[in-house]
Amino acid sequence: LLGIPNYIGALICGFTFIIFTVSGGLYTVAWTDVLLQIVLSLGVVALIVGLGIAAFSPDFPRLEPLSIEYFNFSLPSYWWVISLLMSYFFGNLFGQTFYQRIYAAKDLKTARRGLYGALIALVIIGAFSTFIGLMVRSMGAQLSNPDDAIFWLLEELLPPWVIAIYLIAILGAAFSTANSALNSAATNFANDIYHKIINERASEQQILKVARYTTLMLGIICMLLALNPLELIISI
Repeated sequence: LLGIPNYIGALICGFTFIIFTVSGGLYTVAWTDVLLQIVLSLGVVALIVGLGIAAFSPDFPRLEPLSIEYFNFSLPSYWWVISLLMSYFFGNLFGQTFYQRIYAAKDLKTARRGLYGALIALVIIGAFSTFIGLMVRSMGAQLSNPDDAIFWLLEELLPPWVIAIYLIAILGAAFSTANSALNSAATNFANDIYHKIINERASEQQILKVARYTTLMLGIICMLLALNPLELIISI
């Protein structure tokens, strides 16, 4: 969206989330996730609104639309569509992204509320994204990758303010994944390896310091891998 080289984006995001995670720890994970879900939920709604505004502009649509029959939930079959939606909702809800955060909640009540909030956000994002995909297909967009549907809308049809929301959401998603993974890995090393094997008498402050140094080192390694990605994850 910004037209900058990949390595510059990797460096900017890498340095930012390393400093972010080292300085804030688990609080950064929690607050980033809260803000990300809010932005994503607002973003899909804004995309629908922006598409509606563009639809009434004089130069819309720019493509020859396909038949209205393409805007339905039964192609190629009902069960195929249902299986995709079920995989999305349950795959996300029971995946690492959510249970990792639930276990980090301060009490059971907070964990339960967080899970309900995550479910609501998933329903909103999933339902609106489905409609957006159907809109793009019915307009006859030629896409080599279906995942590019939203980016096609952003570049071709929608006003700049919608692009800004999605840029924030993309960065928020990257930060959310990065700081939660870094925090978990560093915490595991500090507690399970350093405290239990290397220094059983370590104080809480020493464990915290080791976790921060581990976060820094792991972040740098991940950033180097992002600059020169390997073909297979097993190669790492």
